[in-house]
Amino acid sequence: MQESARQTPKAIEFTPREAEALAEAREAGWLTVNRAIGEGALAQWQFECERYGRPFAVVRQEPSRNSIWFVLAAGRAWSERERSLAGHVLSSTQGFILSENSLRAFTGPDDAGRLMRRLLALTAH
Repeated sequence: MQESARQTPKAIEFTPREAEALAEAREAGWLTVNRAIGEGALAQWQFECERYGRPFAVVRQEPSRNSIWFVLAAGRAWSERERSLAGHVLSSTQGFILSENSLRAFTGPDDAGRLMRRLLALTAH
């Protein structure tokens, strides 16, 4: 019997802050990453997004800006309408790259949550 290529990550001990960040991510739809959030929590979030067929959405907090990573669920690509609307949503950013099934953008420190909510609403089915 062949095992699936993607399995549950090995049991990882999360810090209280990582566990809190993952709980917040499950509620909001995106994970916020900063110095207190390690690779294990990011890997767990990626696994959960893949498992539940939702976009892999991450905000990385940096000193003067935030980076947004948004990857559509496996097998999905932006429709022409979604691509156009995503471009409009991202027009206020400090720069963005929109590809066939993902986007990356730089935002001001206070803009990431608003943009993520709009992107998640745009891709909800």
